Amino acid sequence: MTWIHDVAVLVWLRHRPKSEVTPEARDGNLRGSSLVTFPSDRTLKSDGNDFISTSSTTKFLSQFITECLASARSYKLIDGGRRKKETNTPLILTQPYPAQRRGNDLFVNIMTDEAQTVTTRRPRATWHLKPWSEQTIWEKFAMLDVGSPEELEKRAEPRDYPPPVQNNYVSWIFLACAISPPFLLQGLWYHLYPESHWPTWVTYIVYQLWIQAYIIFVIKHVRGWMSHFGTLDEANRPRDVPPDNRVKRLIISVFIYIYARGIGCMLLSRHDPSIGPALGEGITYAFPLKIVAWHLTLDFWFYLWHRSAHTVPWIWRLHAGHHNTKYPTPIQSILADDVQEIIEIAVVPGLTALCIPMTFHELYISILITLYVEAMGHSGMRADWGHPVLDPVLRPFNLHLVIEDHDLHHRHGKGGKNYGKQSRLWDTLFNTRGERIECLN
Repeated sequence: MTWIHDVAVLVWLRHRPKSEVTPEARDGNLRGSSLVTFPSDRTLKSDGNDFISTSSTTKFLSQFITECLASARSYKLIDGGRRKKETNTPLILTQPYPAQRRGNDLFVNIMTDEAQTVTTRRPRATWHLKPWSEQTIWEKFAMLDVGSPEELEKRAEPRDYPPPVQNNYVSWIFLACAISPPFLLQGLWYHLYPESHWPTWVTYIVYQLWIQAYIIFVIKHVRGWMSHFGTLDEANRPRDVPPDNRVKRLIISVFIYIYARGIGCMLLSRHDPSIGPALGEGITYAFPLKIVAWHLTLDFWFYLWHRSAHTVPWIWRLHAGHHNTKYPTPIQSILADDVQEIIEIAVVPGLTALCIPMTFHELYISILITLYVEAMGHSGMRADWGHPVLDPVLRPFNLHLVIEDHDLHHRHGKGGKNYGKQSRLWDTLFNTRGERIECLN
């Protein structure tokens, strides 16, 4: 019968008169024990474990029996008795963040009178607590994306200033250093041995191996800035760790992503071994315009798929696994089911490459920048960090994307907005653009 207690608590929190909450509770200072008053003017005391005692619940349960029954229909028992609300209501956050208390296995966010009461549950994740010697090979790979112990806890003191605006030069310098090594190696070879061109299989191996190193560099780079700037909504909840039952699948997906993207570059660009990475050959003079058009086109095809996944019920079932985490991390950008992986790794980039033809080297650069943007977009970093290619073009028109846009999309779940992952152009045109909370609009 504890679920009746939980439903009653939620209904009471949502419909309580303002006079029923003590100033301490209204300010979010619910530490130790707190006093809560009811319409009967009888004062009840709650301890630190139960928000309201079971005996007290029965006194006002009758007043809300109709609403309780209606609310109970929106709950179902899953995963051995865990309760999950079936609703598309987005997670509402306020500033300053409300206190969070635990009551009978439900995390209850106590909002302002105008806001709604919602419940959230974190995926079970304990694998990162194992000693290194006891971890599986998959868990050891996934440890690259786990922050320090301090980053796995809520921040005690919320930051009272807006997220700082990060200069695009930081991304440009990092990407230039992280992407250029295979280009320099091949260019040097073609310069020293102009008659000896790399066969396609040699080109694939060299550039493929570098993608693996590049992913490690990107995760370390993003994690370093996450430690420096902090993360969004960190006073309410830290970043999620990949769930125990998805770690192996996650790392396998990363390797599939690596090798599929490498093969895709070869096939979609119709690789010609005689063309080196020199400017004017492998990289054309029109590349700056082509890469802007490529990312906008990529964003259009992704927007079409992504919005369909949140609108059409049977497509949502293919995409719902990606939303198991409300506060994702860089490596969880690839966390998805089989069909979604095929669509996002092959179909969406394939359609984009058909619309915006590129050489092998141009497509390789574009895909690695996309990987960087996806990792940033799932980092939750508390910074106004824009797209390295599109930000200078779209920011003057307020169509630029920042990290908070996709982070809010994950928090809102199925009913969220912000479907684009490269820009807010298509969200603005089709009226699915959500307002930011911490970053300036």
